[in-house]
Order: sequence, then structure tokens, then C-alpha cells
Amino acid sequence: SKLESNEDIEAVIAAVELPSPYGILEIDENGMIRRFVEKPTIENTWINAGIYAMRRSIVEKCPEKGDIEKTVFPQLAVQGRLAAVKYTGVVWKSIDSHKDIEEATEAISEIIQK
Repeated sequence: SKLESNEDIEAVIAAVELPSPYGILEIDENGMIRRFVEKPTIENTWINAGIYAMRRSIVEKCPEKGDIEKTVFPQLAVQGRLAAVKYTGVVWKSIDSHKDIEEATEAISEIIQK
């Protein structure tokens, strides 16, 4: 892993490509829709998947209140001590509500049934 192979790196974040929340229209010069793509992945735009590998020393740097994403990680990034592992072609969903849990459960069920 990046963390094990480079002692300068203190933390690694799993990164996934940003899924568009909207359908995309390709419109020609005459205003005609030539292509419709439902919620495509936005290539080369990476988001934090919320999965981390970090050295034990990071725990000491974590604030008692607040988000590590707003405090520790920005500092590590500036210092060149924060890495990413890019995952493409994966199923990923942010879970922030009961609705998200239901949608994720349904998506997992569909994948398992295939």
C-alpha cells in the first residue's frame, strides 16, 4: 500500500470518480438534443469516498470536535503527506440519511441478484 511503501505519507484517502446527480444533454447548434446520458460519471473529477488508512500518529492530531477533513487532511495535503488511491468502475454512494440507506440497500440487492 502507499502508506506502507512511503514513510513520508501519513494518510491515504480512497477516491472515487464523481457521479453526476443529473442527466446530461448534448445539444447541437440547432437546439436539437443529439445525446442523452443519465447521470454519467464525471471523468477525472475525484471525490473523497470517506475511507481512510492512516498512521497512528494522526489520531493525536485529530481534533476533539470537528472534521478531520477540514482540519488535519488539508494540512497534510499542503505538506505533501496525504495520498489517494483511485477507484474506478465501483459502486459508491454517500450515506447521509435514511433514504440513502434504503437506496444503497436496494442497489446492493440488485448487484447481488445479477
